[in-house]
Amino acid sequence: MVPFRGGIVVLNTSPRREQLDPTDVVIVRMLYRGLGDAAIGRRLGIGHRTVQRRVHRLMERWNVRGRVALGARAQELGLLGGPEADDRALPDARFVESA
Repeated sequence: MVPFRGGIVVLNTSPRREQLDPTDVVIVRMLYRGLGDAAIGRRLGIGHRTVQRRVHRLMERWNVRGRVALGARAQELGLLGGPEADDRALPDARFVESA
């Protein structure tokens, strides 16, 4: 953020896609599909607290408040659609218990 006479300007500091950790991308996609932290952790073989920390770190890095805004930012970055977002690589949320 840069202060100026009329208020505050937020500079666009969105990361480029190649700078993103592949695990973080998978976590964001799983959140978008409706999985909870515990379900994501089980699918990735990591603890649910690790998932929570990674989500929190992404929210800070992308300068967003909340998971909905995180999903919106991921959509802006093109992480949730298109040929790169291969749904076959993700678990089906309908059959996963989310916490």
